[in-house]
Amino acid sequence: MLVACGENFTAVVMEKGDLWSFGKGASGQLGLWSDADQLLLALVGVSDEVFDGEAVVMVAAGRDHTACITLKGTLWTWGMKISASWGMATWSRGSALHSWGRRCLAGRPP
Repeated sequence: MLVACGENFTAVVMEKGDLWSFGKGASGQLGLWSDADQLLLALVGVSDEVFDGEAVVMVAAGRDHTACITLKGTLWTWGMKISASWGMATWSRGSALHSWGRRCLAGRPP
């Protein structure tokens, strides 16, 4: 199990690669297609329904955003992006999951 904590929320990757979250959701950082708060663990997605069918192997949380990496190295982000927190110079917010495709992470080519 992997755990990442943002300012007022937590994201958890379970052993099979399912991603769960709970806490404040005002910026969409929970990944639940809503900006509502979630007091109990809620399923963001299981690997055969989201994340292109790939298991989540890593999760990270910022103040108001979340990122995860799947087994094949695809980076996904959601929540508020300001100050280039998603690697872009624009601002937006939302619970929609954004795929950035495969990147070279930790020295592993895509």
